[in-house]
Amino acid sequence: MQPRKPEAEAHMQTNFCCDRKVIVDITPEQFGDLFDIHQLDRERYVEVDRNQQIVLKLLEETRYDGLLLTLPENIAWFTGGGQVHFQHASGTSETALFINKTGRVILAVDSVAPLLFDREIKALGFQLKERLWTEGLEELADEICRGRAVISDTGFGRTRNFSNRIDPIRQQPSAYIAQKYQATQQKLTELIQGIATSILPGQTEIEVASKISAELIAHQFEPQLLQVYADEHHYQYPHWDYDHTPIQSRCAVHVVASQAGLHYAATETIDFEQADSSILQSREQAQVILKQATELCKAGYSLTELWQEILKAYAELVLPDEWRTAEFAMQLGYRNPEQILVPNLVGELQPDTFWFWQIRIGSTLTGKSIHVSE
Repeated sequence: MQPRKPEAEAHMQTNFCCDRKVIVDITPEQFGDLFDIHQLDRERYVEVDRNQQIVLKLLEETRYDGLLLTLPENIAWFTGGGQVHFQHASGTSETALFINKTGRVILAVDSVAPLLFDREIKALGFQLKERLWTEGLEELADEICRGRAVISDTGFGRTRNFSNRIDPIRQQPSAYIAQKYQATQQKLTELIQGIATSILPGQTEIEVASKISAELIAHQFEPQLLQVYADEHHYQYPHWDYDHTPIQSRCAVHVVASQAGLHYAATETIDFEQADSSILQSREQAQVILKQATELCKAGYSLTELWQEILKAYAELVLPDEWRTAEFAMQLGYRNPEQILVPNLVGELQPDTFWFWQIRIGSTLTGKSIHVSE
């Protein structure tokens, strides 16, 4: 998209390396060297280019002129991890992304643009169009869509809502995202394991939650959900968080955290005393179900059949109603969650997706992240 003539309240600004017409005479190797010299992420740049080609294919199929993304999870997907840090309390976004065959343009208010451009999408080939923070984005988005047939993820303004086509695209990660996801999931799992071993009897649930939150932030994770279960308390509340209940014999923690827009989860239990036979039996049963889930989570497997097979596993363990406690499998990605496993869910498991399984049996809480492979 050609830059517009600067105005008092709105102007165009070009991100580093975004105008390829400036560098058409250099070789691909020289273009890559620019990223190395400036210590930039060339793999992420390729990922954004790949996402643009996916969007252009969608526009070609639907015969629309452009796509407007306004939801943070969709902006994070397209930019390979760029995060929208500010939204009004009303839920109105101060950032949007417009894509068409001539380029990709960030729409933002001037209070948001510097952080977004300098930290979140640096050197990824975006142009910037701003408005004053006192004006918001509605008029700016309407202006860029005017005279064009535009689809969007929310039906914003004069656009047509195509979320049913956009969501499946976001839910299917690339090899780049899958590799990053595996490494970061392992990092979170080890972090929570380390925190669990440092918990001491006598600490309260809220003290443990505070420590987990601080450690997550120190390791550049954003806490999304913290659950701490002291001994056998509160397991009747699947969506419990924490209170001042002291921990005596054991503690279970469950965490959902995000980094660069992607969501990860980890569950860990620490014992201070020997667990009794009923708890040990419940843990063994939970591991049987997780093993079954791991074996079934292969690309192409029917989601409906997956549900039926897991219920069969519960029944074979003489636990026909334990699955009713809470959601036990969900796909994590740029949205939390992307999908939850429910009866008659249409579709198949997609390759390089990640599902977090959490099995609850009595006062036992066990979780595992499963990578769906070929």
